[in-house]
Amino acid sequence: MDTIRVIERSLRAWVCGLIGLIPVLGVPLAVLAVSLFFKVRAEAGDEWNPAENYLRWAVVCAVLGLGLTFLLVLVIVLALAFG
Repeated sequence: MDTIRVIERSLRAWVCGLIGLIPVLGVPLAVLAVSLFFKVRAEAGDEWNPAENYLRWAVVCAVLGLGLTFLLVLVIVLALAFG
């Protein structure tokens, strides 16, 4: 395990997760953040990751962004169907 690489990827995931909070436009980066989350977890294993909190927040932000996008699309579809 390369600690520097794990830290850099954790921070990259965090930035992607933050941008992923933007509904619709942030979907690709939210997916990338989730992907990086699993890759970093697999690479780090049980070793200590100094940027673990950033990695956790990355996946939280990404999932929230994906959820917001889903809700936005749902509201638009329902408004068009019943409006």
